[in-house]
Amino acid sequence: MPDLDLIVSDILKVSSSIIGTRTVFISEFKKSHFKISKILNNGGIRLEEGQEFKLEETLCQNIYVDNTLTSLVIHDTLSDHRVKSLFATKNLKIGSYVAIPITLNSGKLYGTLCAADPNPNIFNQQQIDEMNRLARILAYIIDSSSINQFSEEENIRIKSLSVLREMVADLADQIGNPLQILKGFYQWADHDVEAMTKYKDVLVEELNKIDTKLKDVIIQTSPTFPRKEQVSIFQMVFDILDSINKEKKTEVKIELTINPTNRKFTIDKEQISFVLRNIIGNALDAVDKEKGIVKIRCFESNYNLVFSIEDNGGGIKLDDMQKITQPFYSSKKEAKGLGLTIANQIIEGHGGELLIDTEQTGTTVCIHLPLSTQ
Repeated sequence: MPDLDLIVSDILKVSSSIIGTRTVFISEFKKSHFKISKILNNGGIRLEEGQEFKLEETLCQNIYVDNTLTSLVIHDTLSDHRVKSLFATKNLKIGSYVAIPITLNSGKLYGTLCAADPNPNIFNQQQIDEMNRLARILAYIIDSSSINQFSEEENIRIKSLSVLREMVADLADQIGNPLQILKGFYQWADHDVEAMTKYKDVLVEELNKIDTKLKDVIIQTSPTFPRKEQVSIFQMVFDILDSINKEKKTEVKIELTINPTNRKFTIDKEQISFVLRNIIGNALDAVDKEKGIVKIRCFESNYNLVFSIEDNGGGIKLDDMQKITQPFYSSKKEAKGLGLTIANQIIEGHGGELLIDTEQTGTTVCIHLPLSTQ
C-alpha cells in the first residue's frame, strides 16, 4: 500500500535526524536470515533494499542478551569484542551501529530499526529512547497493515494509515527545528564547558520539545494500559501550561485553580498530560484571542479527582457533539480527529469519565478520575 511506504519513509527520516548517522534502515528477520526491507542511505554504509545476510554474519544477532530482547548500541565496532570480527563489520565497513527490536503485539520479533555509520559515534540515552519510541510506532504500523478481521470498513483502515502518515510527517517537521538548534549550538560551543553550562536550560528545553512530540505520537498510535505513578498534579498542570504557552504563544487569559496543591495522585502522567494538553488546546482555539478566558480547575469531589476546563467561546454545534469522540471526526480543517477519541480511551482506561457541557456562551469539559492518593 503506497500510504504505508510513505509512512515508513517518513519514520526513517525522523530516525536519521535523531540518531545522526548516514544510514538508517529497517530489517526483517526471516528464519536464519536478515533482510533489508527499507533503507535511507546518505552515502554511509554499502547497503541496499532487498539485500539478505545470514543472521550470524550481522551485528543484529546481539539483540538477545540472556534470551531477552534488548537495544544494541555500539559506539565503535573495532573496539567491541562482540562484533569486531563479524563479516558485516569488516566487509561493509561499519564503524558504529544501533539496532532497536521491532516487537509486534503478539510478542513476535519482526526485525530491527537500525542506524549505521562508517565512523565511530557516541550515542546518548536520549537518542536511544527516541529510537525505541519510533520502533514502537513501526510495530503498530506493521500490526495494523496485517489486521483485517477487526476493521469493519476498509476505508477506515486506509484513512487511519493516511492520518498516521500525516502525524509522522508532522513529527519530522516539528522536531526539525529543535534538532537544528541543538546541532548548531554544539558546533558553536565546540566542547566549551562554560558555554554548555550557561545555556544548559535552553538545551534541555529543546530536548523536552522533541521528547513530548514523540510521546504524543506514541500515545495516539499505540495507547497502552495506564502505567500509574504518584504525580504532583500542581507541577504536572504547570508544566503543561508552560509547554502550551511556548508552543502557541497565546495571549488568552488563563485562570488556574488547584485544590489541594500539595497532594499526589496515582495516574499515568504521560497519558493524562496528553489528555489535558489536547483539551486545553481545544479551549484556547475556541475563544476570541483578545476577550477569551479559559478557566482550569482541579479538585476532589465524591472520591474523584476532577479536572474542569471551561472556555467562553461559541460552544459546540449539536451535530458536532454527537460525533465529537468518533475517530477521524473534527470540525477543524487541519485537525486529524484523533485527539478526543484517544483522550476518551485514556480516561476510560483509568476507570474515569469524560463529560462535555456546551452552550452558545462556551464549553465546559470535565474529567473524572477515581481518587487515589498517598
